[in-house]
Amino acid sequence: MHENDDGRCPENSPNEQQRENASGTKTKGRKRRVILYGALAGLGLAIGGFVASIVHSPRLATVFFFGGLVMAAFAVRLDLINNGSKHKKADTVWGSIVILGVCVSALVLWQLREPSPQPKIFPHFKVSLITINPDSEFELTNEIFESIGLIKDPMTIRGCIVIPAKSIEALPSLRFIINNDSDIKSEPVEVVFDFNDAFNFEADSRWMRSRRNLDSPKISTVAYKTDEIYPRLGQTLPDLHLIPSAGISNRIMGIASLQIVPVNRYDQFFAFWLFVPITTNSTHTTIFLATNGDVRVPSAVSDSFK
Repeated sequence: MHENDDGRCPENSPNEQQRENASGTKTKGRKRRVILYGALAGLGLAIGGFVASIVHSPRLATVFFFGGLVMAAFAVRLDLINNGSKHKKADTVWGSIVILGVCVSALVLWQLREPSPQPKIFPHFKVSLITINPDSEFELTNEIFESIGLIKDPMTIRGCIVIPAKSIEALPSLRFIINNDSDIKSEPVEVVFDFNDAFNFEADSRWMRSRRNLDSPKISTVAYKTDEIYPRLGQTLPDLHLIPSAGISNRIMGIASLQIVPVNRYDQFFAFWLFVPITTNSTHTTIFLATNGDVRVPSAVSDSFK
């Protein structure tokens, strides 16, 4: 600014005065916005802290923290401009703060992500049956005895278990063993044994008589509740003693099934024909297989033990 000859400064021109007034107005406006952004930043951080500590929602808290950080970045940018920094430098600082906030928030949200659901592993069971003596144990394999659901068509049953008895006074017993064929512990399961009226069993008191087959009076049911079964171990169920019945006296084959009822998953069914001939020709339990649902299989098995 130049001085007049008398040493006094000349007054600003009207245009210069207008520019100074406009610059002052902008500065005051930026200062107000700095205060506003600062207040919003503090509010966002305060709400984020409340949500994290009281509501216990870390994801929502992260969103509020990030919002508060963005408002703080705006406040820093405007404050730098107010103090004479160039817009480019102020924008660089603002962008750096926002990018840092994005990276930190993304990392936090990634750490808080829910793990992908893993398929739940359930224990699988194998069933063994002991009939005449401990040496007669055999497995009810899926290929021979497994059934899909309750039996509606007897001719779909492939396996026939033949248990010879020396006399009507010396009838065998059925002793089932439930084996946990998996690497995880099994919860207690219910084991249900169904048999038709061709046979009758004397069951231990731990077997409970069931009334689930009221609509089918020819089917009797007993049920047993196991304990927890640890991996690769088994539980032996109480004996089911065969007692004199029409199926034995008249050399009739009957249908029987064993159902394992776990919690919250599919049951396992094992179904078979049961034939108990009175004979001295054989002392070993034998398994016969049906072929293509051949209806003559029961009579064929019966004929072989005449």
